[in-house]
Amino acid sequence: IDQKFGDGYISLSIVYIVYCISNFAAPGVLSVVGHKIAMFFGAVTHLLYVLSFLSPTPGFIYTASALNGLGAAFLWTAQGDFLHHQSGTEKLMARNTGIFWSIMQCSFLCGNIYIIFEWKAKEYVDTAMRTQIFTIFAILGAAGCGMLLTLKSQFCGLEKRFQANKQDESSKMIDFVNSMKSSFKLLFTKKMILFAPLIIFNGFFLSFYTSVYPTIVGNSKNLEDASAAVGFCGLLTGAGGIVGGAIFVFGSKLMN
Repeated sequence: IDQKFGDGYISLSIVYIVYCISNFAAPGVLSVVGHKIAMFFGAVTHLLYVLSFLSPTPGFIYTASALNGLGAAFLWTAQGDFLHHQSGTEKLMARNTGIFWSIMQCSFLCGNIYIIFEWKAKEYVDTAMRTQIFTIFAILGAAGCGMLLTLKSQFCGLEKRFQANKQDESSKMIDFVNSMKSSFKLLFTKKMILFAPLIIFNGFFLSFYTSVYPTIVGNSKNLEDASAAVGFCGLLTGAGGIVGGAIFVFGSKLMN
């Protein structure tokens, strides 16, 4: 905990609290702006969060955290719906989701291989190390935002925007409110109630392996090269995620 830079745990708490609340509004926003704009906005908020670590202050990081949580709700909702529309059958949906997940988990490999070699024999992460790695992340993130703008599909919101132009503002608001109501009603369906314990567990699990565990490893006094070990842990986490995604791709019938 550093009063000058801010607290990483508080930052992540803000991200996920705002993310949780914003998920109820995300489907309504998606129905108005379409997939491409929703994904691009979500990606830009992630990029802003990365940039906040180049010149960290509590105010900057916590504000970027809140925006990141808001954008994450739009990004993940749009991605899931986009994949659904691009997949004609449940089998294709399982395959495409697995491919998407495996590619995403590759980010654990690239970043952490860099950390293993660059942070070797370092006692702590100094300003130069932090600036270097977050500059690389920012460049890659900006490129990713740009790639989202190249999406061309009937599911990128173009048709919906043309239709929306013909509607009056009250109709758009009604659609948005109805979408939010549907989101809340979904909470009380039998499938979601059965699914809730797994979602709660996943929240604890995600918090542990993405923040608590790497922090413990990086600050360990018993490891000879604790900073580089953070990269090794992330590398194995990513490898596990890729294997998990591959099971859904090649074993979708068995998983169903």
